[in-house]
Amino acid sequence: MLIITKQCPWIIYGAFILKFLKPVLVLMVLQIATAPLHSYCFKKDNSYKRYVEKSDSYKKEQLYGQAVEAINKHLVCYPDKEVYVKLAELYHIQKKYYLEELIYKKIGMMEKYREAEKNRLSILNPELLKDFSTKIKNELKFIRNDSENTKKGAIFLYSIGGAMTLAGLGLFTYNKGFNGEISEIYQYHLLIGGLSVISSGFILDAKADYKSNSAISLGNLSSKNVADPATKVDEYFIHTGAENNAKKLSARSLRNNGIFVTLTSATILTFSMFSIFDSYKNSFKNPESSNFQMLFIIPVKILLSIPGILLLGKGISMIVKASRWSKLKNEEQFITLNSISPTFNPITKTYGISMGFSY
Repeated sequence: MLIITKQCPWIIYGAFILKFLKPVLVLMVLQIATAPLHSYCFKKDNSYKRYVEKSDSYKKEQLYGQAVEAINKHLVCYPDKEVYVKLAELYHIQKKYYLEELIYKKIGMMEKYREAEKNRLSILNPELLKDFSTKIKNELKFIRNDSENTKKGAIFLYSIGGAMTLAGLGLFTYNKGFNGEISEIYQYHLLIGGLSVISSGFILDAKADYKSNSAISLGNLSSKNVADPATKVDEYFIHTGAENNAKKLSARSLRNNGIFVTLTSATILTFSMFSIFDSYKNSFKNPESSNFQMLFIIPVKILLSIPGILLLGKGISMIVKASRWSKLKNEEQFITLNSISPTFNPITKTYGISMGFSY
């Protein structure tokens, strides 16, 4: 055993890396699977002082957006009726009567709900409805164009990644099957790079489908039932249930693309291991460069596994999230994690569907 480890230090190094990666991957899966369960809540009294009292201060300064954001952070953890009333009052001040209606309906204050609805309907006029419809149409046009461009981007990545992968696979087959002597640097960089690009295409494809379904859900809004002078399109998207509907419609696409990303990541990890093994074999063929191979080439090649590890986490997160989306109900939302952020936009956020790993 001592002789083997002396001649094959890469075994010890590789074993150490695998030993390190195993708990990392396990923790990654657990973190992704239990993300909705993690609580960022303070104790109730501290939460009230930190958020509700701060919201009251913002209200006095007429900083209503910050006031709503602060009070929502408390309500996510502690759905207190009296705090909901404070939120409804903030919406009333801003003339966001539709959102005010939702709050009173949720907490069972039907008299206040009917009063808020009456206020909203009393100010509806053809001009306001026309303005609302125009805003929705403009948003829909932007979403659809963005969805089409994202889909084109995915197809482009499939094409480039496919060409790179086929070229790398051809070199790999030639070297392994026909004793070719083309540098392995080309074959593995083409293979791993191509597969990474293809995985990015799967991610973009899921993003495009979500945007398309967002347009469908947003287009189904009834102007008369939700229009008011101040509520923004992104707020309608969240609170009317359109966002949940878009997620539910996109769950299958997200799951399938997540599976493809996961399988591709496994292939990347496999080829990265092949690359390390080839370098090890070459160190025996060329004893003069053995130390150089061990000290520099092999450690650098281990870095080739990083895209595979990142994409594995990405693929798993997509699959887990798709499972949650498929169980969502298409109903009005009152307080959500998304509604905490006043800068939410269904286009740029696409609740995380971006080229980064924030799905």
